[in-house]
Amino acid sequence: MVEAFYSHRIEGPELVEHHRVLKGAGDARELIDQYPWASEIALTEELGEGGGLYFSRRGENGTQVSLQLVPIEVDKGFLELSIIAKKGFLGVIGRKSVTKAFDELSLAEAKAYVKQLFDYSIDDLYHKHKK
Repeated sequence: MVEAFYSHRIEGPELVEHHRVLKGAGDARELIDQYPWASEIALTEELGEGGGLYFSRRGENGTQVSLQLVPIEVDKGFLELSIIAKKGFLGVIGRKSVTKAFDELSLAEAKAYVKQLFDYSIDDLYHKHKK
């Protein structure tokens, strides 16, 4: 199961938090397409605080993969990918994890990364991105 947590303004300057359980990659693409990119970017520049999207998938024994997508332009975003394939002893010894940051991705590229949450196991994603 992939969950999406996202925030944006509806009316006024306050960010409103949202949560959805996504059934498939199509739901994720639709959420990204419906996000108010232009207005959020303008209000972020004006108010100094902005919204974004966070996708999370949890597995067994504390494994998880998450993606954070933050708007930087109408059709571009900052993306951070974080994978914990094995928690390890005390969260450190034997831990298998990787974090990658992408300073500027098109929304099409971001959607491809989000689609991976549905297409691959957490362990497969770890091996795919640990390079």
